[in-house]
Amino acid sequence: LSIAARDGGPPATLERGAAAVVKWLQDAGVDTRGFVLENGSGLSRTSRISAATMVGLLRHGWAGPYMPEFIASLPLVGMDGTARRHFVQGPERGRMHLKSGHLGDVVGVGGYVLAESGRMYAVSVLTQGPYVNNGGGQGFINAVLAWTYRQ
Repeated sequence: LSIAARDGGPPATLERGAAAVVKWLQDAGVDTRGFVLENGSGLSRTSRISAATMVGLLRHGWAGPYMPEFIASLPLVGMDGTARRHFVQGPERGRMHLKSGHLGDVVGVGGYVLAESGRMYAVSVLTQGPYVNNGGGQGFINAVLAWTYRQ
């Protein structure tokens, strides 16, 4: 809403706010096909984002002037925030800055993995299905993250 009000003047609306975010992403070179933003909270059954769009956003954040602050805002696995219960033991602990989300039949994660090779990867894993919140979705996500760490 702030971006919409800044760029188009008040009063800002949800529609203008969503359009402003799409324009900002497109101006940053992020593919927004299929992207739908209902509100900025992330708790929406209407909002949609692809893993490719999320990785595009993460890559843009990595290349931006506020990269250190952006990455520091993401919880470290095995250490804090929503990621503190994942990879508590083992070499992955503290080497992934990730934000996770759960809503109904969707489980997802996005962020950065510092691989054992020293290379940094932007990652996004999104799962959807009737049983993903019963552990299967998180198990799959953890397997992908562990594989990425080993690269």
